[in-house]
Parts: sequence; C-alpha cells; structure tokens
Amino acid sequence: MKRLLAIIFVFISLQSIAQTEDYTPAPSNPKPQTHGFDWSKVRVGGNFGLQFGNYTLVEVSPMVSYEVFKNAYMGLGATYLYYNDKIYDYQTSIYAGRLFSQYYFENFPMMLHAEYEVMNLELFGFNQRVNVDNVYVGGGYAEPIGKNSYAVIMLLWNVTQNPNSVYSNPIMRISFVGAL
Repeated sequence: MKRLLAIIFVFISLQSIAQTEDYTPAPSNPKPQTHGFDWSKVRVGGNFGLQFGNYTLVEVSPMVSYEVFKNAYMGLGATYLYYNDKIYDYQTSIYAGRLFSQYYFENFPMMLHAEYEVMNLELFGFNQRVNVDNVYVGGGYAEPIGKNSYAVIMLLWNVTQNPNSVYSNPIMRISFVGAL
C-alpha cells in the first residue's frame, strides 16, 4: 500500500506542475498531428560517485527520461552501490530502481524533482536482504553545458525516513543529463 501511495504521489506531482502550461487556441486550419514515440524527447544521464578511506563507496546511477509535457519529464533509473567498511570488515552490494518526475522552469535554471525508489540491501549483522522504500522530493539548479545537456545539482529530502535507508537527509546529487 505504501508503494502504491508513493507512485501515485509522483504522478500527481508531475500532473499538477504540467497543468501550469499556457493555453493557446488551435489554429483554424490545423496541421495533422503525428502520434507515437518521439526520440527527440528522450534524455539520458545519471551520476557516478566514489569515496575512499575507511569507508569505500562506488555508485553508478544511470537514468532515462521522456518529456511528457513541455519541460516536464518522467523517467526510470537504476542504482548500484558497492559499500566496504574497513573498520567492521563488512562489504555489500546495494541495488535500487526508481521512478521519477522532473519539471524544468523555462527561462530560469531551477527544477523540481519527485521520486519513488525501492532499494535492496543487506542488513548489517543479519545476513538478510530487505527492500527499503524511499520517497524523495526536492529541487535543484540545472546549468546548461551544451545545446541539449545539463549539469544538475539537486537537494532532496527523503520523506519516508526509513531507518534502513543508506541515505540521510538532506541528500545532495550531482548528475549530468543530455538528449540523444
């Protein structure tokens, strides 16, 4: 039930943001519209993270999104985390999948983000894997680095605050996104 509510939350957030588009009446002699998949609306990207020392962390998080309304995107992502704690002689792999929605403001380098994530991880000391649900909301700054590419810095808040989550609030992400 919690997962269903989280998914509904992400979709409602995208819909409410997308409703702010300006209405322009249809021309008197409209051109026929083509329906179908438009590859120019696809964006790919993600982030990569490294940390070394007593705690070694390697993160790879690819993502793909599609523009469903002007400046509003929905997408899927995956995450792989390798974690090694030299103090407690513990290492594990963490896997996650996520659904997200994003809205990029026009003529202003800010964006909004809502995300539902399921993370599969091993509980420390129990030798048991569990799924952890996370719902993130927040926003960020999107700096263009080309015609259709952005560097994005986001500040997110995990509203579920599950004690088994590997992230603590606030969460900062730096990612790169570009069109195909």
